[in-house]
Amino acid sequence: LAFLRYSGPKTLFAAAWANKSDRRFRLAVGSIVEREQGNNVTLIELDETLGSLVERGSFNHEFPPNQIGFIPDLENRYPDLIATSADFLRLWRIHPNNLVTEEANKSSQFTAPLTNFDWNEVEPRLIGTSSIDTTCTIYDIEAQQAVGLIRPIAFSVKTQLIAHDKPVHDIAFSRIFNGKDNFATVGADGSARMFDLRHLEHSTIVYEDPLKLPLMRVAWNKQEHYHLATFAQDSTEVIIIDIRMPCSPLARLKNHNGAVNGLAWAPHSAHHICTASDDAQALIWDLQNMPRPVEDPILAYSAGGEVNQVHWGPAHNNWICICFNKSLEILREIYGYDAPYSLYSSAWSTATDPQRRFRLAVSSFIEEYSNKARFMVSIVQLDEGVGELVLRSTFDHPYPATRLMWIPDSKGTYPDLLATSGDYLRLWRLGVDNNAKIETLLNTNRTAEYCAPLTSFDWNELDLNLIGTSSIDTTCTVWQLETGQAIGTARSKVDGTVRTQLIAHDKEVFDISFSRGNRDVFASVDPKRTPLLRLAWNRNDHNYIATFACESNEVIILDMRLPCHPVARLANHRAPVNGISWAPHSSTHICTAADDAQALIWDVHEIPRPILDPILAYQAAGEVNQIHWSTTFPDWISICYANRLEILRV
Repeated sequence: LAFLRYSGPKTLFAAAWANKSDRRFRLAVGSIVEREQGNNVTLIELDETLGSLVERGSFNHEFPPNQIGFIPDLENRYPDLIATSADFLRLWRIHPNNLVTEEANKSSQFTAPLTNFDWNEVEPRLIGTSSIDTTCTIYDIEAQQAVGLIRPIAFSVKTQLIAHDKPVHDIAFSRIFNGKDNFATVGADGSARMFDLRHLEHSTIVYEDPLKLPLMRVAWNKQEHYHLATFAQDSTEVIIIDIRMPCSPLARLKNHNGAVNGLAWAPHSAHHICTASDDAQALIWDLQNMPRPVEDPILAYSAGGEVNQVHWGPAHNNWICICFNKSLEILREIYGYDAPYSLYSSAWSTATDPQRRFRLAVSSFIEEYSNKARFMVSIVQLDEGVGELVLRSTFDHPYPATRLMWIPDSKGTYPDLLATSGDYLRLWRLGVDNNAKIETLLNTNRTAEYCAPLTSFDWNELDLNLIGTSSIDTTCTVWQLETGQAIGTARSKVDGTVRTQLIAHDKEVFDISFSRGNRDVFASVDPKRTPLLRLAWNRNDHNYIATFACESNEVIILDMRLPCHPVARLANHRAPVNGISWAPHSSTHICTAADDAQALIWDVHEIPRPILDPILAYQAAGEVNQIHWSTTFPDWISICYANRLEILRV
């Protein structure tokens, strides 16, 4: 995973994303040290030229801030304000030169310390605070006016109420109804309560911990406004509540191995939430199947220490920030590359050296072919400094590439080769600048003017001198590259000869795959009866093969020891399957992709018992053409749909 890190001189705790669309990747983070050591809040921002998080400003804060929040102002209508809570609530103004001045505070001789606050996203005049004295206070900032337009910023108490029987630990405004009047609180009495500013004479208990353990944090779903999340003190699980069914949890998220410290709903999705814990993990969950049990997260990130807080970027919703020890990190779990043409084939490079890490090849696809059509292959790579997939090079390809594959050489022993299939099998050599030059064109009949197009090919991972191709002329061909020698060691140019050719089926051959257990064994599929389109050999248990039929919604898993008797059928897709890929590091995990715009990951360790549901699901923005699990970086999967390539951490 590529990440960006800011390391401070002191232990960090509270953090927040800026809410202004014109300030990309700006955050604030607060220290947590003894009062005598001096606490401060630091403004940091991504310097996109340097590709790193840099300090832009800082201001002193007597006590460690337990919460920081920028004014919720994506439309840039208000001054650049930031609020902090500790002994009391403070408002600060950030000036254009990043100088920060204190604008207002609510202190008195008898103020009880605050535990948290929330800034109303619909009405930024309202801020709610929670306190150890059992109260919640709603402040009105410059009532009657837009913030700061007429007079210096000040705020007054709109209302104060006793919210719980014990200290109140958190408060969060809800967007239900008009988004201004409803808020929830959690407290040391173990309850989560809901209030309406228009009817403060009563409240609704929406959840109570069975053991009356203190509830520590509360967060509202930003899209499905009836759902909230909370967790108890020292608990390893997060509770999801639908307030229309009080006290009956919809889901319990249990995968953490340490006490949960933070949670954050996705700003752009009703189904995704991120949780963080003392187990040094940040987990992202997909809740779309609730109320069915949510067994596992879809994404996980291991930090370098206990994670204190987690926040999902409101303006950059692919990014999450976490705090641990003296570090703040911003993480991006999904990276995308948008090509100027529709994409079809793709492939991961197996190289591991820093210059070639996270590199992929993608090819264009045009349904209406003409003599003027140009077909391209592009090399893209994750720029880990910037955190983006960037284009490295592009070269022309005579026909649409039915498959791409890099030489399976993670050690860098062989030349940097990329194979493509279409009218012929071609090998391309890439230079240090990622520009490609044709190395050789492999044609079974070099005297013929025409040849049968190739449907697919596979590069033998046990003997890199072997490549097998499948063709519409019913044949499979196995090519020997530089017979008897490691590629490129004897002569400067790679070439190949036919090792064997056979009529493999009665009709077109659609795919070929070498066994990962025996260099001399391969399988193929054809269109007899209902055409079989693709196959994939399990990389760790070489008895298993997966395949699927044309226009079929299910994937078939076969055990070679029991021919013609499927041991599993993966049937959760709602549209024709297009791609399959086994995990490189596990014999029991496979990923499938389909026209339903989904990539599903399955755990098949219980076969031959029925496999009813996938363990993970990712919803793309279009029909997924291909899917590939990186052999070098087994936490990552790539998918192609429309003109977009995405790599996902799983």
